Amino acid sequence: MILLRSCLWLWLSLFLLPDQALGQSFRKYRFTSVNMSNSPLETNHIRDIVFDEEGGAYLATSGLGLMYWKGETWTYLEHPDLVQSGWFNDLEWGPGGWLWIAGSQQVVLYHPKRKLWSSLPFPTQSFHISVNSQGTIICGGGNPGASQGFFQWSGTQWIQVDRGHRDVMGIFVCENDDAIVSYRDGTWRYPANAKGFYDIPSEQVSEMAFYELDEDSRGNLWGASYSALKLHSRIGDQWQTLVGVPARMKYKYRDEPTYTAHNVLVLPDDRVVVTTQFTAFLAIWDGEDWEAYGLPIQEANDGVQRITRHPDGSLWCATWGSGIAIFHPYEQTYAFGSVHEPR
Repeated sequence: MILLRSCLWLWLSLFLLPDQALGQSFRKYRFTSVNMSNSPLETNHIRDIVFDEEGGAYLATSGLGLMYWKGETWTYLEHPDLVQSGWFNDLEWGPGGWLWIAGSQQVVLYHPKRKLWSSLPFPTQSFHISVNSQGTIICGGGNPGASQGFFQWSGTQWIQVDRGHRDVMGIFVCENDDAIVSYRDGTWRYPANAKGFYDIPSEQVSEMAFYELDEDSRGNLWGASYSALKLHSRIGDQWQTLVGVPARMKYKYRDEPTYTAHNVLVLPDDRVVVTTQFTAFLAIWDGEDWEAYGLPIQEANDGVQRITRHPDGSLWCATWGSGIAIFHPYEQTYAFGSVHEPR
């Protein structure tokens, strides 16, 4: 009996546990492409995507404001008075059910249930916006020639934090509410105080600038670097660069063939997803090996602007010029879009 149990446990370890450890299998996935040619989209340049509690998608676009898509229903949400906001760059859910939008000319707020719009003048162009667990909104951007940090919303005004840096490249709020803010001259950690606001940084996390950062279940940081264009991980206070991706992912950038990592997303099982800035690849690192999937794109050098995870587990990629590419299981179907096999 003991021998039988041992054999059964060995069989489960070899055949069942690896898939359980990895979580959702990516072996039976396909892409759905949603763009101007097969849907009511009026632009293929999607900047960001967030989801509501019902699984509907809010799409930030360049020049056309905000769109909402759920099932077969498409709704254009741009308010006429907000045309001056320019591009909608980044989306974030804030307190009270408000959707905060980093616009290229101001910060815009939209309340889906109350159908209300508002806007807040912002000291510079706003590209990145985030919120911590206490509801503090932090925002950053860039202004040529200006030296400034990021800004936090006090409830009545924007407060500048840590002046002297040039261009906010990325903002990430950790599980403990620490804000990791990346500038062209490096990346710093800002602890939140008891009221959820930020002041001076506690450490310089890296001399590198990061487009995007995420955190795994052990508190390790993962980032796509503006400086080195690859995936980097920080365990403790040591950084390492992950290399060895499939050759088809590489792109000749700055005269060096490299995979130009742009977005980073850590899955619930700690696998790390990277999307590329050119030739649009989605790559998954499981701690030992890479698996790469080429997104359906309409232009040869098109890339991914943002990747986000739908509540159903599918991965939605907002692209520079090919609309939306959804990486999802075979059993999922969508009313709009055409199905493509990965490149």
